Amino acid sequence: MELIAKGAESNLYKDGEILIKERIKKEYRISEIDEKLRKKRTLGESKILKKLKNEKVNVPDIVKVDEQNFKIFMKFIDGNLMKDIDVENDKDKDDLTGIAKQLGRQIAKMHCLNVTHNDLTTSNIIISNGNDEENKEKKVYIIDFGLSFTSQRDEDKATDLVVLEHSLNATGFGFLFEDVITGYKEEYEKTELSQKAAQIFKRFKAVKKRVRYFEEETEKTEKIEENV
Repeated sequence: MELIAKGAESNLYKDGEILIKERIKKEYRISEIDEKLRKKRTLGESKILKKLKNEKVNVPDIVKVDEQNFKIFMKFIDGNLMKDIDVENDKDKDDLTGIAKQLGRQIAKMHCLNVTHNDLTTSNIIISNGNDEENKEKKVYIIDFGLSFTSQRDEDKATDLVVLEHSLNATGFGFLFEDVITGYKEEYEKTELSQKAAQIFKRFKAVKKRVRYFEEETEKTEKIEENV
């Protein structure tokens, strides 16, 4: 078993074709509270993953859950994190428009099920290598639902999109956001919730405006502090 990633809340291990996510103990928390919290989050994440998988959203496929040891066992996804894709590579660029639209469709499917990811960044999106003998197409997977929750609020779904746009800009993929939105709207149009996308984007603009205002105020404060 190989440790492949360490995070603030959990460690990831690879054992053959299985990925194991283990929530780690926090020494600053009272043991009883820590165990209850880790168990709750392990079960909560696994429940959301199963719900999404059952509805054909591209997320990790759970093999089993060991709630006593705070572990989720999933099938390993052979691919690359979106943030690690070489945006300057011409071949990758040819694939990116389709990948972006596919990502938008996956997010829309997730939101139609009233699931908010709550950390939708390019670090939590995997592009498969397309090495499957039965399916050579590259697929987009959304991963790490440790902070996710169920919500019907347009505000929460809009916030997912604002976070994603910010992450795309920060990692050199900002030019793809319109393609993401195209895929998102196309997926909503297939459902009985076709009018919902317009409501979400109305909230998107409002959330984005608030974020921009906060960033501007923060920048002003930092400049004042520098001159003190």
